[in-house]
Amino acid sequence: MKDTPNGDEIQFVFQMTRHGARSPYLFIDEPDVPTSEWIQGLGQLTPTGERQHYLIGAKHRNKLIDVYGLLSDTFDPQEIFIISTDVNRTIMSAYSEINSWYPMGTSVRDLTGDERDYAVPPFEVVDKSKILAKLRDAPTLSGFQPIPIHVSQEIDQMLRAMDAPVCPVVQSYESRATKEPNFAEVNARYTDNILKALEQEWGIDNLNFVTAKPYTDSFYAAFFDDRLREQYKLNITHIDRILADQFYEYTFYFDEMVRIASTKFLNFLHTTIDSKINSIATGEDDESGILKRKMIYLSAHDSTLAAMLSGIEQQQELQPFYASHILVELWRKDGRKGKDPEDYYVKWIYNGQSLNVTEECVDGKCPYPEFKEYLQSREYEGDWEKACNGGDIMNSYFGAWYIVVGAAGGILMLGTIGYFIIKRILLAPKD
Repeated sequence: MKDTPNGDEIQFVFQMTRHGARSPYLFIDEPDVPTSEWIQGLGQLTPTGERQHYLIGAKHRNKLIDVYGLLSDTFDPQEIFIISTDVNRTIMSAYSEINSWYPMGTSVRDLTGDERDYAVPPFEVVDKSKILAKLRDAPTLSGFQPIPIHVSQEIDQMLRAMDAPVCPVVQSYESRATKEPNFAEVNARYTDNILKALEQEWGIDNLNFVTAKPYTDSFYAAFFDDRLREQYKLNITHIDRILADQFYEYTFYFDEMVRIASTKFLNFLHTTIDSKINSIATGEDDESGILKRKMIYLSAHDSTLAAMLSGIEQQQELQPFYASHILVELWRKDGRKGKDPEDYYVKWIYNGQSLNVTEECVDGKCPYPEFKEYLQSREYEGDWEKACNGGDIMNSYFGAWYIVVGAAGGILMLGTIGYFIIKRILLAPKD
């Protein structure tokens, strides 16, 4: 790794991105958003989104390879581990980005010797001779470098714990948020602009800043795809703010939900950094590959970034735009051997801006021991699985009510079961 002007050296980096521009996630037959013409289908990455991530890749290749020398200039699977939610647009965004990190022509090496004879499948290939003539010694055409992207249920729990299919409890927190005085105050911000426009120009009334989400989402997607018709323009700044409020003033209004949504990643963050520091200090691996690993890249959603920013109490005024990204960088201080956590600091960078996550941070440099302690203080303390499925919130806020309803339901269910059992006995054929 190359030294920086102050002598500090970067040791490890996490990158978390929102996918690039996409088509709307719902079909809305409105005059300004011709969703029927989205040839990719709904909720899919668009060419605009592909380019956004290709440009992020160029930015980070320059930073992490050319300037800092953290990563090799050709792909090394021991250095980079790429994670994505199990959604087309996040997987495709990651592919678009890594194609810029390691563009065509950067495959590791050509085939040599007998490899050329063995590198054929066990069946006939049409025009095989022509294809091999084009490939020559290259393993793939134009030196394309395949790079693995990992998805799993555990990854979705870490990156999508704010979504009802993963954590059903979010619906309870969102329902509570609508009953808070703050909800009406936030809604008033949009009464005379977006909500008024939706009613007057689109003929849609009785919306609030949350139920307007399908329309604001479609507008935002169409804005990036040059589909909006002039007479239906909305103020894009208002759109950016209402999309942010749909997160920070609704889904993540209560700190309990923030902790449930962010705790798995915050824990993953500091435990991985601990493992990396220990591997540097001992020169040994913990069987996870951390000794040689330099980067973990997570491809996710705006809700994921909003959750993590809320998790460290750094909510933003505007939403996480398409292709927004977080970098969490681990740095070893100049002159330190790196055998102790005090030898390191962390930078949490959001869209190029360093955040002072704790009081000890100076100019975005956060001493690692204090940074870790803060992350631990923000983790959910109870049974996460139980909380995610509604157990804790039901006990805390609705316990007595659920006991009464549950008892009544139980009596009714037992009565119903008894009825059918008796009916079966009465109607059973006699010998």
